[in-house]
Amino acid sequence: MIFEFSSNGHFYAWIDDPLSWPDANAAAQGYSTVHSSMLLEDWHLATITSQAENDFLAQTVLGLPGAWVPPIGAQRAWIGLFNEMGANNFEWVTGESTTYTNWQPGEPNNSTGTVGTLGRYDNGKWNDEFDTADNGGFGLLAYLIEHNAQGRPVPEPTTLALLGFGLAGLGFARRRLH
Repeated sequence: MIFEFSSNGHFYAWIDDPLSWPDANAAAQGYSTVHSSMLLEDWHLATITSQAENDFLAQTVLGLPGAWVPPIGAQRAWIGLFNEMGANNFEWVTGESTTYTNWQPGEPNNSTGTVGTLGRYDNGKWNDEFDTADNGGFGLLAYLIEHNAQGRPVPEPTTLALLGFGLAGLGFARRRLH
């Protein structure tokens, strides 16, 4: 299911296919879908840059019935926040500024992780988490993806057929002239 946040015009999707963070990041980049007759390509793990965006995602997307990720007892999903350099130097996969954060109190503590999760601690607070399956089973999570650009219109089949016939006719006419 695709969700649009009208304040920024971005689209979001909850992908309930638990993966490690690197695998979820790669899967997000290869994701494409059609929504409202628009082809949406060029997705990435969600980057959350405001309280309004975080609240929308926590309430609308994580509040879905089916968005429950066992065994942790709380809804969590990978987001596009990572800490490659250590020392709580988190950055977004898109290179956007990390001036807004919504960490759970005491987080990030770097004791268990290098990448961010959006969770239902207190209405969408974040946690740093390991990105591997050997983290007590928590390293495989659903993930939240985002699309920030406008999609391309998907041509209707009749439009494509007419275009094909027109091009074929043009090619035939050019052949007859030569």
